Amino acid sequence: MRESEEEIGLLKRDVDILGRIDDTLTVASDFIIRPFVGFVPFPYDFIISEEEVERLIIVPMDVFQTENSENDVYAVEFEGRTYHTKAYEYNGDVIWGATARMIENFMEIIEKRLSLPHNQK
Repeated sequence: MRESEEEIGLLKRDVDILGRIDDTLTVASDFIIRPFVGFVPFPYDFIISEEEVERLIIVPMDVFQTENSENDVYAVEFEGRTYHTKAYEYNGDVIWGATARMIENFMEIIEKRLSLPHNQK
């Protein structure tokens, strides 16, 4: 929560923490991320720290549903290396790396527990 407030102005009192998802290793920097998922009221008045964040991308959840993202592997150039990684594309932006892996993990969890529209017959 400290990082969220510092980077995007998200206040702890405005987040309803839902729980943790699996730890994720960053490939490029070799860090372990221990992600939490929370509900934030929408719209929210985010305050971007220009030193930390270039911009905020708001993406609808259906972009991440399995039926919309099967086999989306991209070759991403980062700091002189090419990574072949799971990625999501939305309005020209590519979400990849640890962020994409955390989203994939979250979607696997909720698709198993919720009756999402594409799971209904």
